[in-house]
Amino acid sequence: MKVRNATVGYTEMGTDKSTLVVLYPTAKAPFKNGYSGIYHLAIHLSNEGEFARVLARLLAKRHPISPTDHTMSKAIYMKDPDGITVEITLETPERLERPEIGNSGARAIDKDGTVRSPSAPLDVESVMKALPDNDIDIPYKNLPEADYATTLKGFGLPEGMAQAIAGWDVAISNGDLFEDSRQLSKLIGRPTTPLAAALKEMLATSSK
Repeated sequence: MKVRNATVGYTEMGTDKSTLVVLYPTAKAPFKNGYSGIYHLAIHLSNEGEFARVLARLLAKRHPISPTDHTMSKAIYMKDPDGITVEITLETPERLERPEIGNSGARAIDKDGTVRSPSAPLDVESVMKALPDNDIDIPYKNLPEADYATTLKGFGLPEGMAQAIAGWDVAISNGDLFEDSRQLSKLIGRPTTPLAAALKEMLATSSK
């Protein structure tokens, strides 16, 4: 964006033809890192393809980002050159059944009845499926464990934590979390209750 008009009372920014953002000097305190909260600049994109295009280009440029799934929207958070949070967002209200706030905090219930975190990691691979053909080459690599740990350290993680996370991800990708021996059923003497059924029963009970 470029500055289109600047006065004592406001600054207009946008393209050569249109104003996209108007900034007013009403802040009572300077910006604090990590405290953008609900009041931050969010650029809303029109469709999944455009959202995928922006995400792909940020990945290609290796710009530090935080892709986040709010269920009711998909978001990419990043910092501008002054360290202020900027959000690129795609509204997806059709995926949200309802929000809930309980003793354990906020959660989102999607249309399938799945309970989700209100700020879960975004499924980047799924988003990339909406990328228009031949739009951009995405430099994705399935890194070896050591290289993955090095990359995580480059983002500021302590060496021990980076190595642990890399090891866990590799183990999970190899199926180490899969377990089909039904040991829990044997221990409790009955079949286990599927998570979906347990949540449905819990929600039905709490609504009475």
